[in-house]
Amino acid sequence: MKLGRALLIALYRLAPEKIYERPASLIAPGRILLDVGGARGTLAYLASGKFELSIVVDVDPAHFPRARRGGVVEFVCASGCHLPLRSGSVDSAVFHDSLHHLESPREGIGEAARVLREGGFLYVFDFDGSKPMGRVIRLFERIVGFPGNLLALSELGGLLEGFSVLRLERGRFSSYTLVATKRTTRETP
Repeated sequence: MKLGRALLIALYRLAPEKIYERPASLIAPGRILLDVGGARGTLAYLASGKFELSIVVDVDPAHFPRARRGGVVEFVCASGCHLPLRSGSVDSAVFHDSLHHLESPREGIGEAARVLREGGFLYVFDFDGSKPMGRVIRLFERIVGFPGNLLALSELGGLLEGFSVLRLERGRFSSYTLVATKRTTRETP
């Protein structure tokens, strides 16, 4: 796990800001943004102008930047499976290349659903575990000590009870973009 942790920290520090620009541009404005597994907070910083507050949650504080950038971004050390936020308190929840790092993606999606307000948005930018590149990433991450819980899109779909999918795009290298909204109690069958 030490090797995996060191590799992940290095990858996030070296990741160019450009890979976060498109996802950040898709996020609808609101009051509070939650970036689950957001590491250095790059996505949260890029989207921070759309929110009064952006919260980055990550289990490893070594990912957090030493110096803060502009924008109102707070960093919280916690698991994406046990979010220390009130129910219904968040306008948008984002998993950018992080859902598959959780011990239980099911619990992570469940926690996002809990903290999202009705009509709030869920964004998942990740890799399809049923595709060749997704399987390679899963194997590599397990070798270096990560959970490597890449879901097939069909599995992710099964976790979205209470959500309406607004957008689902497949990208390069088995990646995908999913945007969903939490149904209001009036919409729930």
